[in-house]
Amino acid sequence: MHKFIKYSVCFFIALLFLSCNNDELEKNQENAKVTKTNLKLEKFSNPNIAKNVEADFENVNEIRKDDFKISEFAAKEKVVNRFASDLLQNQLKYQGVTIENEGRAHSYFLEVYGLEKSTVYPETITKLNDFSGTLNVYSFDGKNLGSVAVTKGEAKNISEKQELDVLTKAINLFSVSSNTTNRIPPCNTPYYQPMQFTIYWHTEVIVDNKVISYVLSNVTTETIVVETSYPCDASPQEVGRAYRYEIIGRSGAGGSGTTPPPVGSNIVIYAPVNVLGTISEYLKCFKLNENAQLTIYVDQPIPNKEDAYTGITNVDVGHTFIAIQQGNIRRVMGFYPASEVGPVNTTADMAFSNDGGHNFDVSISVSINATQLSNIVNYIKNAPKKYDLNSYNCTDFGISVGNLAGLGLPDAYGTWPNGGGSNPGALGQYIRSMTVPAGGIRQTTSASAGSNNGNCN
Repeated sequence: MHKFIKYSVCFFIALLFLSCNNDELEKNQENAKVTKTNLKLEKFSNPNIAKNVEADFENVNEIRKDDFKISEFAAKEKVVNRFASDLLQNQLKYQGVTIENEGRAHSYFLEVYGLEKSTVYPETITKLNDFSGTLNVYSFDGKNLGSVAVTKGEAKNISEKQELDVLTKAINLFSVSSNTTNRIPPCNTPYYQPMQFTIYWHTEVIVDNKVISYVLSNVTTETIVVETSYPCDASPQEVGRAYRYEIIGRSGAGGSGTTPPPVGSNIVIYAPVNVLGTISEYLKCFKLNENAQLTIYVDQPIPNKEDAYTGITNVDVGHTFIAIQQGNIRRVMGFYPASEVGPVNTTADMAFSNDGGHNFDVSISVSINATQLSNIVNYIKNAPKKYDLNSYNCTDFGISVGNLAGLGLPDAYGTWPNGGGSNPGALGQYIRSMTVPAGGIRQTTSASAGSNNGNCN
C-alpha cells in the first residue's frame, strides 16, 4: 500500500512537471506568434532592414529580473554587409526585444553597430559587460526611436527619447556597475553618422551549365543617418560605408535567396611587367664569399593594418619583395605568378620581377655574412617553380629568404575567399612589432624601394 501511494505521488508530480513544461512551451510558442504578427520588417524606412533582414521567430528566449520580463529573438542579414571602417566592426548585428515592465510591453528592433575595439555583440541585452557600441532602435512597425550608446555594458539614452528609457534601464540592470550615472565617458558624445549601403549587382557568366564568373552589372547606394556616439580615443568618420554583393538575372529575382559571390571575389594577382630572364644572370654580380645586406620590403594593402586585401571592385592585395646590396651592387626582386591568379584559379608558373621602384609601407634590413648570402642566392635560384596563392606566394618567398638571414619571420597567415595563406598585411604588422636584430634597420614610413644599381663583367 505504501509503495502504491509512493508511486502514485511520484506519478502525479511527474504529470505536474510535464504539464508545467507544456504550459511554458505553449506560452513561448504563443509569444513567438504574437511577435511574428507585430513585427513588420517590410515597413521599415531603413532599406537594408526592409529588404535584407529576416527574423528567427522559432526561438524566443525569456529572462526575468526585478520587475522586468525580457523576451528576445535573433535576426540576421540575408546577404551580409561588410563595413569599411576604422571605427566600427565590419558587420552589423540585429535583434528583437520585448520588455514588460509595470504592466506595459515595449517592443524594440535593434540594429547594432559595434565599435572596432569591442567584443562582438552577444545577441542579448543581458550580457553586454564586454560590449561597446550603439544600438540604433526601431519600433516593430519600423519607426526609428533613436539610439542607445553602450560602453562596457552601461547604457545611455543618447537620443533622450522617452520611448528608450525602459530599454536603457533593462540593459543597466545587468551591468556589472550599479552606478551608471557618471560611468559613460563624457567624450562619448552623440553625433549624426551618415551610413551608406552600397550593393554591387552581378550577372552570372555560365558556360556548360556552370557558373564560371560574375560580371558587375550595376551599383546602387542608399544612405541613412544614425545617431551614434564615438569613444574618447576616436573622432567620428565623415561617412560610414557598408557594401554587399547580390546576383541579378537568376529566375527573374534580384538576389533574394541566392548565394552571392563572396566579398573579395575580384582579387587578382597579375603577372609582372618587368619579368626577369635568367635569375642567375640577374644575381651574378654578387661575390658569395663576402658579406652583404638583405632588405625585406612589404607593401601592405592598408598601411599599418593586417588586412589580407582591401577594396571592393579594384582589390589591393599588397606585395612582399626583397633587395640584396653588396657595395655598389644592388638588386631588387619579387616572386610572382607568370599569369594572373585569384581565389578560384590559385596556381600558375612562377616568374621573378625586377621590383626596383616598387612602393612599400614597412621594411627590415639586416647585414648577412658570406654563408647566409650564398644560401639565399642558391635558394632564389632554386625557388619553387609554381606560384600558389594559398601555399607559396610572394610573401612566402620573402619569409623564406628572410629566415635564411636569421630574421625568424612567422607564417603571417590571413584569409580570403576560398582560402588563405601568408600575406603582406600580416607580415607587415609583424615586422612593425618585432625586435630588430642588432645592427638592423626598420623603416615604418611608406616610400619607394629604390632601383637597381651597379654592373659587373
